Amino acid sequence: MEYEVDQVFMDPIFVRINNRNTWIMIAGSVLISATLLFGIGEIMNVETSDGWWLGWLVIEVVVASVLYVIFQKLVVVRQSVEPHHYEHQQLELLRQLNETKDFRIRQIILDKMMGEDLLRGADLSNVVLTDIHLENANLAQAHLQHAILPKADLEGANLQEASLNEADLNHADLVHANLCKAELRSIHLEGAILATANLSGANLQYAMLGGASLYDANLSGVQLDYADLRGCCMLYAHLQGASLNNALFDEHTVLPDGEKWTTQLDLSRFTNASHPQYKSYQDADDSPVVNEKTA
Repeated sequence: MEYEVDQVFMDPIFVRINNRNTWIMIAGSVLISATLLFGIGEIMNVETSDGWWLGWLVIEVVVASVLYVIFQKLVVVRQSVEPHHYEHQQLELLRQLNETKDFRIRQIILDKMMGEDLLRGADLSNVVLTDIHLENANLAQAHLQHAILPKADLEGANLQEASLNEADLNHADLVHANLCKAELRSIHLEGAILATANLSGANLQYAMLGGASLYDANLSGVQLDYADLRGCCMLYAHLQGASLNNALFDEHTVLPDGEKWTTQLDLSRFTNASHPQYKSYQDADDSPVVNEKTA
């Protein structure tokens, strides 16, 4: 177990080998050998001729060329196995994550995965990670169906095109998270904070967003059919093209213009750009874009 985890951290050393680093290593080795040779010669008062230095220079050039070829071979080998290696690293750490119930160890494993960008496309379905810290994590296209993540810190996380159907993210922090085109069908987001989050094109059908904050969120083109939006704050949210068929609202739901929802309100003035009273809030610091017909 310890060897496998250590191996994960040693591998990035070889990943970073490229042309620039190759030349730096070769130049460094030549400089070090020249310095040592010169120092030894000075200490021993060795008299050298111009021809001797020329011979030494030829040898150093030959050695440098050999080192360059070796390092280039390492790069080629590394590039050929990297896709398989990425998958191996990811699966190994996911196995360790699923085997332990210790919160501290789980956080350490996830930190390792974040540092090596191994959460992208990862299968975390059904995982239980209460109060976990995943700030700015790259979870693009990750599989989080049925995942239990209440109170998780996902501020600034990239969840673009991720699948979180029926996941539990109640009271989670998703401030400024990227959930563009994510699958969030029947997700639990009660009391979650999604302020300034990007949910454009996401599927939130049947989502439970009671008491959630969608302040200044990008909800353009989002599907909120049958979603529970009771007590939800959508102040300054951008709803152009959003679908709200059969969504649930109550008197505590705050609409993009700051008004509370009532049965008399026409929500299409926030979703339909051709509506005579259309209002669009694309930035909380900006004034609403109002259809010229009402100006």
